[in-house]
Amino acid sequence: MYQESSNSELKATLIEEVKQEIVAFLNSDGGTIYIGVNDDGSLAPKLSEKAKDEEDLKVSNWIQEAFFPSPAHYIKHFFNEDGVLVIVIEKGAQKPYFIRDKGPKPSGVWKREGRSKRKATEQEILDMILESRKYSFEKDISENQELTFHYLFERLENLKIPHEKRNQVSLGLISNNDRYTNLALILSDQSPIVVKFAKYDAQMNFLAKAEYKGSILKSLENVLDRVKSFDDVVATIDNRSLRRIERESYPFIALREGVLNAFAHADYLIRSNIKIEFFPDRLKITNPGGVFSMLP
Repeated sequence: MYQESSNSELKATLIEEVKQEIVAFLNSDGGTIYIGVNDDGSLAPKLSEKAKDEEDLKVSNWIQEAFFPSPAHYIKHFFNEDGVLVIVIEKGAQKPYFIRDKGPKPSGVWKREGRSKRKATEQEILDMILESRKYSFEKDISENQELTFHYLFERLENLKIPHEKRNQVSLGLISNNDRYTNLALILSDQSPIVVKFAKYDAQMNFLAKAEYKGSILKSLENVLDRVKSFDDVVATIDNRSLRRIERESYPFIALREGVLNAFAHADYLIRSNIKIEFFPDRLKITNPGGVFSMLP
């Protein structure tokens, strides 16, 4: 009847470690903890009614005092017909949840991963904070307000797209309080985003390297041109026609998609670089951030 899974945990007794399990489920997708069940799914010795009351009170006190933010709305607990203490935890909405006396750091913040828990990394803790607060880096006010947009405006003019101030407001470049946003920053000529290229030989020596910065649109255009030039052409001879057939190592449409995804889904809050690296046997495209997810 009882077995561990990604959303269930078995414990023979109500030990302090259960706090970590509760936090892990709150910070993940929720789950259920069964207290009074051995690892193999068999029932541990039943508790007396007095012991049940003590454990019920202990969990209630934990919910009120041991965690932050308060998870009271997301946890319920009861004894089932087997005498097992069941703690049902829903996914929390104010992540990260942590053990109060440990604080919002890896020693106090836990996550569920498969059938076990683990400490959250500092970056994961930051990501949880930003997600629960619905923070958007692009909408935040830029620290640099001395921005120019020569490249962006030139491109917009070529496309016959208006870029008056009201258009900049509607595009999210200027906030309601008349200040440039971080979106404006990364599109401006002063953008701090750096894109790095490298091509290596079999001994990992540089065959070529390049670096682009400035408006992210300009970088993107330069990157796509450079990627195409880095893509080796492989020639073969058709045995029947004896014709020389040339093909790119990587289809350009796939390269373009990979580069566009790297730019579109980068987490620009993280001060790191977009990298495109050509190796003799593979191509590697990396950007700052984790797997893309849409905030609810």
